[in-house]
Amino acid sequence: MDAENLAEIVRSHRLWLRGEEGGKRANLTRANLAGANLAGADLAGADLTHAYLAGAYLAGANLTRAYLAGANLAGANLAGANLTGANLAGANLAGANPTRAYLAGADLRGANLAGATMPDGRPWEAYRADHLAGICSEPEVVARAVAAWGTHEWSGCPMHAALGIDGFGDIDDTERRRLVACWVALYDARLLDVSGAQ
Repeated sequence: MDAENLAEIVRSHRLWLRGEEGGKRANLTRANLAGANLAGADLAGADLTHAYLAGAYLAGANLTRAYLAGANLAGANLAGANLTGANLAGANLAGANPTRAYLAGADLRGANLAGATMPDGRPWEAYRADHLAGICSEPEVVARAVAAWGTHEWSGCPMHAALGIDGFGDIDDTERRRLVACWVALYDARLLDVSGAQ
């Protein structure tokens, strides 16, 4: 897809988000957007199912509740992107950079994160081996998280048990909130193993 057509789709989508005349929800299903520059684009709720976004520049993009199931985001720059509630089930995020991305409620089931840089700046492989780093470090807090392992209802999940929080809003520190949101999305997608918490 050429840059001019893509810009028009993004413009029309922005109008749709505001409920303005001439607006239309972006449907980029299976679109070839390899290397596209969508930095800061507002694509909240856009359909990018199975889109080819390898190497795309999506830094700071608003992808809240966007449909990215099965999308190829290999090597994409998602730094600072808002992926709240985004559907990334089965997406290829190999080598992607979601540093400082916000993943609260994102569906990451079956996503490929090999070689990805996680929101805390560590490679996926290092993150997976010690995924509570930066969130829980005190032995008694880690023990509470481990004891709640396997529960996916908020009232009994490891983050609730470890930190005593009832939701992300209970975390005052923005960076810690981002880290906990990422952890919960990965945990709910069953991409984290209890061995990485001990």
